[in-house]
Amino acid sequence: MPNYFRKHMSDNRKALSFFWFFLLPAIMGVFAIGRVVSIPSDPKKAILLGFSLERLLLLVIVLGVIAAFLFLAFLSLRSSHKIEALILELGKRQQLLLAILALSALASSVFWILPHLPPETIRSYQAYLERIGAVLIYFSLIGAQLIAGLLFFYHRNHPERLRGIIGRPRILCVISIGAFAAFLLLWGFVALTGYGVWPGNAFWGKLGAPIVGFQLIAAYLAGAVFILLCPKILQRRSNGALISVDLLLSGLMWGIAILLWLNQPLIPGKFVTEPRPPNYALYPGSDSAVYDRSAQSMLIGYPMPRAIDKPLYVAYLAALNYLSGSDYEHLITLQVVVMALIPAMLYWLGKSLHSRPLGLLVALLSIFKESNAIVTTNLIQVSNAKMILTEMATMAGVLLFTLAFVRWLKNPSARRPVLWVAGGLLGAAALIRLNILAAIPFLLLAIGLALKFRLKQWALSSCLLVLFTVLSLTPWLVRNGYVLGNPLAFVMSKARGVIISNRYMPVLTDQDSDDPNYVIPLDIETDDEEEPIVEPLAPPAVTPRGERYLALGGNMLDHYLHNLIGITFMLPPTPLFYDATQMIRLRYWDTNWDGYLAPYAPLFLLLTLGLIAFGIGSACARKGVAGSAPLFVVLGYNLSNALSLTSGGRYLVPMDWGAYLYFAIGVMELIFWVAAILKLKAAGMVGGEHPAMIAAEKSSNPPKPSMITAGLVVGLFLSVGSIPVLFESIFAQRYPAEAPTAEMIATYRSTIEARLSDAETDQRLFLSGDEAVWLIGRGLYPRYFEAGDGDLERFDALLGTFDFSRVTFQLLNAGTRNVILPLADVPDYFPNAADVVVVGCNQERYFEALVVIVQAEEQRIYLRPSQLPITCSLAE
Repeated sequence: MPNYFRKHMSDNRKALSFFWFFLLPAIMGVFAIGRVVSIPSDPKKAILLGFSLERLLLLVIVLGVIAAFLFLAFLSLRSSHKIEALILELGKRQQLLLAILALSALASSVFWILPHLPPETIRSYQAYLERIGAVLIYFSLIGAQLIAGLLFFYHRNHPERLRGIIGRPRILCVISIGAFAAFLLLWGFVALTGYGVWPGNAFWGKLGAPIVGFQLIAAYLAGAVFILLCPKILQRRSNGALISVDLLLSGLMWGIAILLWLNQPLIPGKFVTEPRPPNYALYPGSDSAVYDRSAQSMLIGYPMPRAIDKPLYVAYLAALNYLSGSDYEHLITLQVVVMALIPAMLYWLGKSLHSRPLGLLVALLSIFKESNAIVTTNLIQVSNAKMILTEMATMAGVLLFTLAFVRWLKNPSARRPVLWVAGGLLGAAALIRLNILAAIPFLLLAIGLALKFRLKQWALSSCLLVLFTVLSLTPWLVRNGYVLGNPLAFVMSKARGVIISNRYMPVLTDQDSDDPNYVIPLDIETDDEEEPIVEPLAPPAVTPRGERYLALGGNMLDHYLHNLIGITFMLPPTPLFYDATQMIRLRYWDTNWDGYLAPYAPLFLLLTLGLIAFGIGSACARKGVAGSAPLFVVLGYNLSNALSLTSGGRYLVPMDWGAYLYFAIGVMELIFWVAAILKLKAAGMVGGEHPAMIAAEKSSNPPKPSMITAGLVVGLFLSVGSIPVLFESIFAQRYPAEAPTAEMIATYRSTIEARLSDAETDQRLFLSGDEAVWLIGRGLYPRYFEAGDGDLERFDALLGTFDFSRVTFQLLNAGTRNVILPLADVPDYFPNAADVVVVGCNQERYFEALVVIVQAEEQRIYLRPSQLPITCSLAE
């Protein structure tokens, strides 16, 4: 009797499950009918009950589907065993089952995408799709339910299949639920307090470049196809052959990135100036020009002009300038080739944390995201591979460190040299941008977790990480101590000169910032057109010092949360399938976004957060603390942004990969679960490494490293840290530090006077007089402007507007001068980075030239028009 009773109850549960499985689509159909009926009708087309023929056909189709599902629902109560037998028979024909699931997924996707295309895309079809949209969504949900129902049925009958692929279910559940709860608490805090959304201060940027819906689908489709190919590609491969496969796939990602990124046009903007005669070339502007001038200074034999905090990046730019001949577009091409290695790095990281399909997926997402960043160059504050900015290089350094750190955390031991390599890479990344050093407390916590807080091992491993970090910094510390008298000058100049003076002090003292990009909450835009009420002037209230420091701390929290929001909204916050330029027009990308969420956005936000949390849990369940390493890196790097009062835009780039990495892990883990339920061979490839590699990594007692290994690692990172110092000394000084020698001046003067006519006596007198200032150096960024022409959005002398035609450039030697030469016609030859001799005098904002001699493969002499008087009120 008990066995019969249990069987009877089990049969009833199966019958009820089939009943609800068929009843749910019927219920959803009622809502679809309600939506179709609620759309206003055109009386001219009405033929029955006020409905047009098209509307009646829709209603008939939906009613027929509802009737069919109701029939199946009640049939399942009596004949559930027949339905179960049919499904079991289907399961024996795996190819047919896969075809049904694939077609259902395809139909469900198409039916979902069509009504969610943005109006800008569908245009003339918009009204038609609005009328049938509810029906299409209904059919999409039916397809999704069919897939979910079949998977649930096979899992219920074969639960051991899923148990065999899940790493550690308890850890998966605890960490996933814990991470999701933490995300909800953070977003709840943001919603209640407004922290993380406008208003903010200092460098408060828009959200970063997004990844759009079609790109997500394309990337996941590539990952799913690779899962199906996994058994054939990886079956019975040796360790060396698997590494060859990985090299091939990462190389493929590198090549795709180069092709796609180079295919995007190089767009002028704040950091790239418009092409102008004589060369019609793009030149760096703003911060990019500062970095490029520092690199050019190295090439002409002068040290970097100040205690720069990004020396390794400047040395990298010097190398690119040397290889490209200072041709900006060739330099950018070389940089794209270098930065395209980032997707390859993400492939290796994804493979190490999960699987090869995951690595492929993350690499594709990074390629698509960077393509969008290039497209949106002037629309949001981005930094991309086609700009001379530090963020992409910093991202590369951070990823290299993360790869080494993940590898060490899989088998943490102070004896493993990979910890030393991780520390050296951390220091090298800090020489590109100091921000990554703020992650050290988080990294030490990760080491403690990996070693289960065994004090001796934790302390030793932490010290080794920090020691090798400092090792990479040592050459630059020594250089600053020798040249500037303070080893930490490059840190202090950034902290005191930029962060404290221009970002903290405006909050603490109400003083104005010297930085024109500094944002204050009063800059918030408003649609209120009423005249402001003028209050009588009163003495300003003095804010207590404690409140000011609390306000500063609140600003830091604002930026920290704003960055987390930014990397979350990289993933589509809307069901509509916008392209990148359409996506960034949503309100979330407004600088003063107030936290408003569009309809359906909260659901998509919950889905995104849930998948990211699931990805974190999956990575930790499979790889232990190593799976959380990217999270610690992201949270630590974000701390540096918050302390610097920077958020949004390009400041997200070095860490934004963390969000789509864990999101991809979450989705890919579900795909592998599906593969396991369907008993596909590819399900066994989760893990990413060959069994022999896993066994080697998990050796409980790794051998003590040799002195040769230690010496090689020490030598490697001392060499890396020495690159900026070496670049400051290997190039011979190309020009005199002060002025040309008397002999040189005499030679140049005779050359110039040979070009002067007898009537140009004023010019001859000026050349031989004491007012004439002679300079020689490298001429950078030559541009020609007609009278009255200029860049009105830029206020420097080189690009500003004047009432005379002129050629402008920057003269670089021991220092930098802005040079303007009045000239009636466009110079026919003036290559960038040519040797230039200039004669003229100093004005208030620039150096006014009488003569410019360009000396490159050819020589040209350009003379100021004789009718323009020479005035040297500020002459040296």
